[in-house]
Amino acid sequence: MIARHQLIRLNAAGWARAAGQAASAEASLCLRHWADQGLPVVVTRQACQAVPGDGGVSVGIAAPLQWGRVRVPLLVRQSDIAYFDGFPEAKLACRLMPREDRSAWQALFQALSSAGLRCRVYGSFGWQLLTDLAYLHPGSDVDLLVFVGGPEEADVAAGLLGQHGRLGLAPRVDGELVFGNGSAVSWREWLSWRAGTTASILVKSAHGVALADSLVFTQRRWVESPELSVA
Repeated sequence: MIARHQLIRLNAAGWARAAGQAASAEASLCLRHWADQGLPVVVTRQACQAVPGDGGVSVGIAAPLQWGRVRVPLLVRQSDIAYFDGFPEAKLACRLMPREDRSAWQALFQALSSAGLRCRVYGSFGWQLLTDLAYLHPGSDVDLLVFVGGPEEADVAAGLLGQHGRLGLAPRVDGELVFGNGSAVSWREWLSWRAGTTASILVKSAHGVALADSLVFTQRRWVESPELSVA
């Protein structure tokens, strides 16, 4: 099952095909570095078009600062995929935090873990951990993926994130709650919706976005892990 924010490692044939999809000089330089280093691409919202007979997958690269933070969209074949991967565990982001704030972030990640919640970091912090390239800038948020089994776990996760957010630390904590069927919502919007402040909530999936006004979207189950699959 393809899921948003899932990472993919391409094989040699995949990188050869990807090289021809660069739309700018920055994208071409970025793609060359990614291929040379064997860095991952990330699953994005799935496009309507597909590679005939081979199930095209929409992926992309978020380039670092040195290539202008351009987005590099790609369409790869199933046969281009060597294996699937995931963004780093969230606790690893502590090494990129201001030293004086690390204990507060460590406390958040420990609280999530103690509640039985898996958490990964994506966005600028995730890409910098993956690549050792410079992504962080003064406006960078800490984007977290918290995997939840249902509404009760989502309430716990959003509550812990909200409690941390009220500390007023920079960078700001942001991100999504990811349910078992791959549906994802902003944790901030979840808090507002559950409090009755809003009548509906924006739900994201690999194939689009939709507004929901009930918990039906949370009820299906995964056949595979929402983070990692075996190609």
